[in-house]
Amino acid sequence: MINIREAITGDINKIAEIHEFCWQEVYSFMPESILKNRDADFRKKQWLYWFEKTPLDEKLYVVTVDQTIVGFCCCKPCEDPDAPDGAGEMHAAYVMPEYRGGIVGPVMIVNMGEFLLQRGYRSFVLWAFRQNRVRMWYGQIGFKSFVQRNRSIAGQGIPEIGYVCHDTNTLISKLRKQIAVRQRS
Repeated sequence: MINIREAITGDINKIAEIHEFCWQEVYSFMPESILKNRDADFRKKQWLYWFEKTPLDEKLYVVTVDQTIVGFCCCKPCEDPDAPDGAGEMHAAYVMPEYRGGIVGPVMIVNMGEFLLQRGYRSFVLWAFRQNRVRMWYGQIGFKSFVQRNRSIAGQGIPEIGYVCHDTNTLISKLRKQIAVRQRS
């Protein structure tokens, strides 16, 4: 059974493990120097810091299947100068490969979207590296490309695309229907 819940500090090790694995697997096109520096220890420190600052306007969720964490996602206010004013950001969403393509992705997007809507954000943005194959799904569910640029990571430019969704209610409704259909099958 799939469940999504707010993350707790006891989840940090599993979140870091998934974060490291997905970067290695999905972003294998990145320079090795970047991937080596984004190991589990780096990710543990990153998420521990997140919990220590306890941002009220951000949310970190974990997705579980039969009580095992298989993915996580994080959303927050968007502070990127290239993004539309007043947008909420779907900042991170990582899922183990065997759980992709089902309802985990839609469940994560719906939960992040509902949190952002409750905070008053009426558009959502997200970022995807150009070589990330998963990014094609964003266009299929209602996001539109609004900027292409290089993101600087460890001094290296990695091409990325910014996506925005202004029709947030339709997005959430569409994904809820996909979830319901997949749960019945």
